[in-house]
Amino acid sequence: MKRSCLIGVLFFGVVIAAYYVVLTPYFEWPGNAIAAGLGGLFGTIFVSGILGVLRAQRDAWRMRKAATQSSGALADGATVAVSGTIRPINAPLQAPFTGTACVAYDYDIVHQGHRAGSNGSTESYEAHDIAGLALTPSMIDTPTGGVRLLSFALLEEFPQHTYRTPATRQRAEAYIASTTFKPMGLTKVFTALGAMGDALTDDDGAVRMDWRMTPGDIPLQTATLKERIVNVGQQVTAIGRYSAERRGLIADGVTTAISPCRSI
Repeated sequence: MKRSCLIGVLFFGVVIAAYYVVLTPYFEWPGNAIAAGLGGLFGTIFVSGILGVLRAQRDAWRMRKAATQSSGALADGATVAVSGTIRPINAPLQAPFTGTACVAYDYDIVHQGHRAGSNGSTESYEAHDIAGLALTPSMIDTPTGGVRLLSFALLEEFPQHTYRTPATRQRAEAYIASTTFKPMGLTKVFTALGAMGDALTDDDGAVRMDWRMTPGDIPLQTATLKERIVNVGQQVTAIGRYSAERRGLIADGVTTAISPCRSI
């Protein structure tokens, strides 16, 4: 992850320098610097978008291959895809709002806020109160053996469910009362992003992060509770860097991805 970030920063700098050299004969200072900065930004975004599409296609191919074929020996240091049944190595987690036994979860509590619009009207918006994620050290049992999942992967591929029942609100209230949250206001956003990066690249297989975005009491009676989980025993496909020494997928320059197995 650090290496890929360094490459991205260096590429950004090279693009800005190239734009600066090309535009200096046509713009005076500071116009040449501003134009170079904007050109470098949009050029980097464009190239990143193309690379993202290529990576997505490559990962989709790996997932299809892993879901339909039995894997052979996994090469140390290679980016691989594995499919199988996921289970916790020790005790499973409990999802914060439903209490479901799981190996990973993320959650979010939101409420409808109101603010004055530009023309004097009142606008509604979705305010996020708290959010978090967790992973317990887990094993993916494949046809050729177990592979440990040692870094957290975002769970966008798993369905997110919303809850507004008295039982889930009661569980949410108990979870809030027993949890220490990290503040994530406007002044804390970069700290929170750094913590998120650490969570996603941690390679001990145990991750838990809980963030608080709004101060004061959370209106649980009217709030929407959102929860997403990876069930114990669920069939999944995971992509990541394989470590033969750790016998698992680690965060070593490659962000681990996980998704439910689907029929192809």
